[in-house]
Amino acid sequence: MQIQTAMDAMMCRGFSITLIGSAWSWYRQLKPNSIGSFTELSRLFLTQFISGKRSRKPNSYLLTIRQGLKESLKDYIARFNEEALQVEDYDDKMALAAVFYGLKEERFTFSIGKNPPKTLADFIAKA
Repeated sequence: MQIQTAMDAMMCRGFSITLIGSAWSWYRQLKPNSIGSFTELSRLFLTQFISGKRSRKPNSYLLTIRQGLKESLKDYIARFNEEALQVEDYDDKMALAAVFYGLKEERFTFSIGKNPPKTLADFIAKA
């Protein structure tokens, strides 16, 4: 947009359509007409998210993720996948072992143990 010499208002609007997740939530909470320029928007965005860079965790960290007592299987898998994104040197076999290890002891645990999946994707499909 800068190459096309777009106006600040257009750059701010264009910027908003590139956002997802927490960045989109942050943008939506800005008060209307509170930003005077794209430079100001950029500075606010960087201030908000520059410290949010997550440190990478070891593969063994996945073994600490456990399904909560009242947590649904769907919520557990979503949380596990979110945490797995933070792992350095991600290994699918380790992730599969960890997600299985973190399950509550229920019928699903026993049924999946009879015919164990080969990959995390297989596990998620069965879940």
